This record gives sequence, C-alpha cells and structure tokens, in this order.
Amino acid sequence: MSEAFLHVPAGDHNPYEPVGWARFPLEPFADEPFRVGVKTDAPFETVEAEWESGSAVGATALQHEAGAWIGLIGPMAGPGRYRFVGRASDGEPARSEWHHLDVPVWRPVRFSSISEVSDGLVVGADDVALHLSLRARSLAWSLQTEPPVEVGSRAGSLGDWRCNLEVEDRVSLNKDDLTLVVWAERAVAGAQTRAWRLAWALDAGERLFGTGERFDSLDQRGHRPDMRVYEQYKGQGSRTYFPVPWLISTGGYGLAVDGADRNVFDLGASDAGTATLTIPSATASGRWYVGGPAELLRDYTADLGTRKTMPMWAYGPWMSANEWNSQARVEEVVERTFAEDVPASVLVIEAWADEATFYLWNDTAYEPVDGAEPVPVEAMRHTGRWPDPRAMTERLHQQ
Repeated sequence: MSEAFLHVPAGDHNPYEPVGWARFPLEPFADEPFRVGVKTDAPFETVEAEWESGSAVGATALQHEAGAWIGLIGPMAGPGRYRFVGRASDGEPARSEWHHLDVPVWRPVRFSSISEVSDGLVVGADDVALHLSLRARSLAWSLQTEPPVEVGSRAGSLGDWRCNLEVEDRVSLNKDDLTLVVWAERAVAGAQTRAWRLAWALDAGERLFGTGERFDSLDQRGHRPDMRVYEQYKGQGSRTYFPVPWLISTGGYGLAVDGADRNVFDLGASDAGTATLTIPSATASGRWYVGGPAELLRDYTADLGTRKTMPMWAYGPWMSANEWNSQARVEEVVERTFAEDVPASVLVIEAWADEATFYLWNDTAYEPVDGAEPVPVEAMRHTGRWPDPRAMTERLHQQ
C-alpha cells in the first residue's frame, strides 16, 4: 500500500520553508536530526517514521500538521534508510517504500607536516592537503584530498607569511601583527568527500562584516549567513537577494571563498570563539587578505575585478509607482513630467505583468500552445490596459 504515501524529499526546493511532504535538510549530515513529512490519501489514525542506520534503529510518531504528517528522525551515524507506517483501527498497518540516505560523516583533518613545493606550501594530513600559495595581494588556500606528500617539518614560510603547526594539529598563519589559527573537517560518505568545514579562532572583541546584502545586522558575528539567492519580497531577516562569499574582520583580515556553492558561515553562533565556513563540495578554495577595511576592499576588488561605471542616465531621478497599471496612466505621467519640467531619466513600470506567468502583459490574449513551446510574439493580442506595449516602450526610449 505504498501508493497511499506521498513523500518527495526535495519538496519544492525551498531551502528555508519546506513543504510538508519533504525532507529537511535535504542532505543531512551524520549526528544531525532531520525533519521528514508525508501526505496520505488513507484515513490513518497514526503515522510514524521508522529508520535504520547500521545497527541503530528508531521510530518517531509523526504529528498531523496542515495536511501532512511531520516529525524529526535520527540522527543517523552513517548511511541509512527510513519509511512511513500508517495505522487505522480497522486494518493492518500500511508501509511506504524505503527512502535511502547516504549520510556524510564529519571527520577532523589531522595536519601533521608542512612541506615546500614549487608553488608554495602543503600542509599535509593522511590523505588531505591544505595548499598555500602567494598571490599579488593575498594568500590563496585550497583543501582537497590527495595522496600524502613526503613528510616535512612543523614550520614553513611563504614570503611574509609564516606557517606553523600548533597543538591539536591546528595551523597558525602569521603575517606582520596578524595571527590566524585555522583547522578543518571534511564530511565523508563512503570514499567520497561531500563537504569541507574550515574553522578559525575569533578574538573576544572581534567584529565581522560582509557576506553580501544583509537585512538582519551589519555585524554578522553571532549569525549564520549562507550564500543563497532567495526571493523573499519583504521581511528578509537573514535571507538575501545578493549574497557575496566575502568577509571582513576588525581583526585585520579578510576571507574570500571561490565558487558558487551554497556555502554557510557560522560566525560564532554555535561557539562564541570559533568561526566556521561549510563548503558543500569535493574541493574548497579561497584567499586570505591582510589589512584595514579600506585595504582589504581594495585588494579584494583588485583580484575580483571592479564594477563598471554606470551610464549617465542611471544617476538621474527615477520614477516608479505600483498604481501606474495601464498604458494610459504611464503616458499621462510622462506628459505631466515634461509639462512640469521634471528631469526624470528612468521610469519603472512595476504593474505590467499578469503575476500568473510574469512574462505576459496584463490583458494579453493568445491561443493556447503546447506547454513545452513559447507563445510567439505575433500570436499575442494586446487589449485592455496595455493595447500596444511595443509602441509605448519605443516612445519611452525616445523620450
């Protein structure tokens, strides 16, 4: 009777507000409980989730919420599976199919030696290497799995940087008056590396800024900003339209991270004296910078590339209003603007779309087409509020 259960682990792919029949997080790590939910089309009085991981087994009674049965299961210490069991008073229990999970396990990286190579230093562990190399304005780093290199010493130098192995196999990076103490973990599933976690020590009064556009706090210490573009509309909290994997510290350093993965910072939220960066990838890389805020920003943008200068029209007054919801209203506003000698250079028309497709002008009619095909422009009939958007747009550009 597995067809009585609907469970889609990825749900609708919302990383913050999963639907009731999804798994959250979608890819949990070992020793981390996770939420599962299921919809049913049978009149069950109770539903529970059974799970197995190695010799460990468990069962959780799910709660019925907003049309789905939801609850926490685990944590699993490694690969495992789970299924749903529904019970009604007038029949045998019904069971869903098993859902399998290859849960990654976090393992500490035990750095044991520092070796000089042609392009820098390698801080080695059994089968992990932290590569360090100099760039014009930064210290580049990368974490990856590879066969161990020849055993080196517990210290090395790279230009003005000095590298030493500390107690607990932590790495001390020193330049001028700056000392960074860093260490690492990796999440392993079978023989595969699924994620890296770079950690470094925070000073008591240290403040941390950056990570892109944020709406919750300028100082991100004590927060967990992640690198995910998300359309929240309003009340964004810690969510953002514009994340940037770039961090500035009042301790005199900056950290940039390569790649477009959904990296997650924990900036003293879990441990007040520790910052971590979790990178869900088989390799991880980035750059450390040294200096005051102005120097850090200068050096970072020199590596990344500076923005282009905006065109002159972008500096003029902009006009926008949600109630300008017709071609006649827009043209009336433009005429009034010229009549009053207002030097506007940009007109934003917010209310043009039907909010169902977000690509057709309101009141546009067309013959239905195959869902896999676009609607040809020539097949669209513009009526009502926007009788001729092409002609209107051309006139606006001319003006």
